[in-house]
Amino acid sequence: MSAQNRDITQDEFFTPTDFISQYLNVDNIRDENYIDRNAGHGAWLCIVRDAKVNNGIPLEQALEQIYATEYFVDNCIQLIKNLYGEGNVKVLEGTDIPKTYQKPGVKACFEYNGKFLTNIVCCDAIVYDYTFGENLTFGNDLFEEI
Repeated sequence: MSAQNRDITQDEFFTPTDFISQYLNVDNIRDENYIDRNAGHGAWLCIVRDAKVNNGIPLEQALEQIYATEYFVDNCIQLIKNLYGEGNVKVLEGTDIPKTYQKPGVKACFEYNGKFLTNIVCCDAIVYDYTFGENLTFGNDLFEEI
């Protein structure tokens, strides 16, 4: 199924950046882990990345603290390019997925410019256990009350 048809058949929706900027409290983004469980193309996470860098966190560290799951492989590829920049994205499926990531619900993992990405998983978000190969804690207080 093409990405163009998924918005109709799957109710796929990509959050507009101006909406995110209106409701995301970037002043509360700290030196901790953040996750988007339905990341799409990563609009939320790109804003989190930029806020982290603007708050003095080095880019490499900011990227290491951003985690994402997404159901569609093509969305994951675009997410990686949006977060990391244009580069070589390799899709790992089946037995190519590292053993620690071979969990129920996982469809694919990724390499970016030859480096395995530990923080982005293509999966069924209802089934996946969100371990990303280790035990993690994710940040809170991202949104302003309205």
